[in-house]
Amino acid sequence: LSDGAFAVTFAGPAGQPYKLLSSPEAALTLSSWTVLTTGVFGESPTTYTDHSATNDPVRFYRISSP
Repeated sequence: LSDGAFAVTFAGPAGQPYKLLSSPEAALTLSSWTVLTTGVFGESPTTYTDHSATNDPVRFYRISSP
């Protein structure tokens, strides 16, 4: 985005909980990733705007769902 933030759009099975995580290194163990937000998938895709994306030169995202 123009302000340096990054928008992530994702979807999953309606009613299933999720966590959106980020890390500056893809190879880190899952316990080292930062949880950005949690929620429950709905009928439409979810968009999360990461305003802290400007803090790392590279950032990876991962969706975790049981």
